[in-house]
Parts: sequence; C-alpha cells; structure tokens
Amino acid sequence: VGRSDAHSYLLHRLVVAHVLQQDMPDSLFVQETMMHVLQRTIENALLSSPKGTPSPTTRHIHAHLARDAQSLLATHFHEPLTLPQIAERLHVSPYHLCRVFRRQTGRTIHQHRKDLRLRAALDHVLAGETDLGDLALTLGFANHSHFTKAFRLLFNTTPSNLRDPQALRQMSKNLTV
Repeated sequence: VGRSDAHSYLLHRLVVAHVLQQDMPDSLFVQETMMHVLQRTIENALLSSPKGTPSPTTRHIHAHLARDAQSLLATHFHEPLTLPQIAERLHVSPYHLCRVFRRQTGRTIHQHRKDLRLRAALDHVLAGETDLGDLALTLGFANHSHFTKAFRLLFNTTPSNLRDPQALRQMSKNLTV
C-alpha cells in the first residue's frame, strides 16, 4: 500500500468535492488530477529519489509528445475529451502523458485546454457574441458562472465588461500607461 502525503490527500478530496458539487464534472480535470495523485503515491511507496537526467533521445521523444498533445488540444479544445481518449490518440498511457506533459510544459493538460478555451472565448466576446451562456457551453464550460470566473482569473476582467465600450476604453488606457 502506498503512502499518501498531505498534498495528495488534499488533491484527492478536491476531486471528490468537484465531482459532488458539479452538475457536469470536468472529466479531464478529475482524471488528470487523480493520475497526479497516483504518481505521488507510487513515488512515496517506492521511496524513489529524483531520477537522473533523461537521455537526449528520451528528452526529444518527450518534447515531441508534449507538442503533439498541444496540437491535438488546439484543434479539439471545445470537445469534452477525456484523458484516456487523448492518450489513446497519442498512443501512450494516460499516466505517461500526464507526467510528460507537466514536465515539458510546467502545466497540466487541463490548464492548457482551459486557457485555449478562454483565448477562443476572448475572440468571440470581442467580436460581439450575444449570449455568453451559449458561448460558455459551446466552448466546453459547465455553465456561464464557471466560464465567467475562469475568464476573470485569466484576463482580470469579465466577458460582460469587455462589451462595455467605456470600460474597454478605460482598460486600454490602463494597459498602455
């Protein structure tokens, strides 16, 4: 039985809370976070020390895998792909994909996909999309509230604020000063 450190336990409980509180839990977030918990638990069980530097061939293969994952997500970010589906398309295990992607990019697959969705949302909002609820659902967010919260965290403003010409002018001034 692997040892569970406090951080792994916290991540596990956050996933459980997410699943219980959301009408439509984000399966990629759940799967990827649990893969991270699994990795930490295995490392604790084996009392592994940090690995040595990977060979140039391994580094090249890992960089290529991360780029392939980013390309796949860039073209399918609006789809509710699960971690096993992404891994299957890239011909690797979900565990390996999570580990390599995070080491190569410094981010999780879930974070990367969410940022892609939000950047696409920004384009739609600035183009004058009328219904933010529909836009949120189209881009793969659970609801309008989830979308607005994520948007605000990334861009430091709400989608509705970007529609207000006066607020937009003020933001432009603040950015150029």
